[in-house]
Amino acid sequence: MSLIHAAVLGIVQGIAEFLPISSSGHLTIIEKLFGITASGDALMLFNVLLHCGSLVVILFEYRREIINMICHPLKSDLKWLILATIPTVIAALAFDLDDALDDSFICWAFLITSVILTLSVLIGRKRAADGTTHERVRWYDALVMGLMQVLSILPGISRFGSTASGGIYSGLTREKALDFSFLMCIPAICGSILLEGKDLITGEVSVAQTAPPAAIILGVALAMVMGFIAVRFIKWFIRRHTLALFAFYTFLLSAFLILNRYALKLFDI
Repeated sequence: MSLIHAAVLGIVQGIAEFLPISSSGHLTIIEKLFGITASGDALMLFNVLLHCGSLVVILFEYRREIINMICHPLKSDLKWLILATIPTVIAALAFDLDDALDDSFICWAFLITSVILTLSVLIGRKRAADGTTHERVRWYDALVMGLMQVLSILPGISRFGSTASGGIYSGLTREKALDFSFLMCIPAICGSILLEGKDLITGEVSVAQTAPPAAIILGVALAMVMGFIAVRFIKWFIRRHTLALFAFYTFLLSAFLILNRYALKLFDI
């Protein structure tokens, strides 16, 4: 893996992790386009290291909320964050869908993400018109968002798009759904790091197999920088707009990938 490859992957991870467009799906596309040939486990571990950069971004951006949850576990949203995480933990332990689905599923995953986002636009507008939105997370908001997060176990389906849409479905305002979705990233990313990091601890995969140290540092640093930019952008965007733009983008990307795979065959994706 060259420095250029690591830089591109870091930039894509930083941007796509905090936008409802699927970071895993975009990383898969970039890896295919650039012909990155690291072994599967090593490449997956490098992606986990990129997620460490994304985790730093969330911990910094929501440091006040995190401190409040630690200091006031019962009065804060900590209990709802735990509830929202339980369905994904159960599903992740019960199913190994990464091995069950091949890369061709990415084409359809973007389409599923587009449908999820489109429904959030339609339902969100109806709830706003009816005056049935609320700003405090309740148990059913957390449960719906947790169940929606289960969909993101499927490779290529946006975790952030699924959870934020789930919050909008249940009646949260767009801003509150976004904030709670970001907090849900913390246990999700930590879980990924623990599951894949065990290969590094046990010696099954070494850092040397993953990428040169300079490439790792560059990739993680760029993931952090672009992550900060993406978080600030989506916070600004969601106050003014729905997720329709991202639904349109993921639909176009899905249509191109499906057309490419089954007709054009321009790229090996």
